Amino acid sequence: MKKPKRISKADWKAVESPGLKRADFAKMRRASAVVPQVVEAARRARGRPKLEATKELVSLRLSPVVLDHFRSQGAGWQTRINHLLEDVVVLARGSAPAERAELTRKIWSYIKRHGLRTAGQKSAVGVRIVSARTRAVTHAKRKQAL
Repeated sequence: MKKPKRISKADWKAVESPGLKRADFAKMRRASAVVPQVVEAARRARGRPKLEATKELVSLRLSPVVLDHFRSQGAGWQTRINHLLEDVVVLARGSAPAERAELTRKIWSYIKRHGLRTAGQKSAVGVRIVSARTRAVTHAKRKQAL
């Protein structure tokens, strides 16, 4: 190997070592025999850590209104749907009153922030989300009925 210009000759000679020969390799021990904990840690550190709870791949049919709404918010729309559904599941399971109040506040905040509102009908968890377009059509039908 050629000496870099920034290192002095004295320093280079001090660390210079002769090449290894077959006899040198024969004398060496495996790293797993010398420092097994380091080798094991290096093996475990490779790749992505395993998740405790993995998600399941499913095929789900959603209305175009729901898809348009979440996709229009950009990347991560599937994750946002998952988080919203997780909150609804916690509410439906009958969580503690304080937690239920916090989740209800989060859901209503989401509805208001994205221009949605609830319909007259309520679902199993007490909230049915309707788009602004659906709300306008419903309003027009009510006006015609009067």
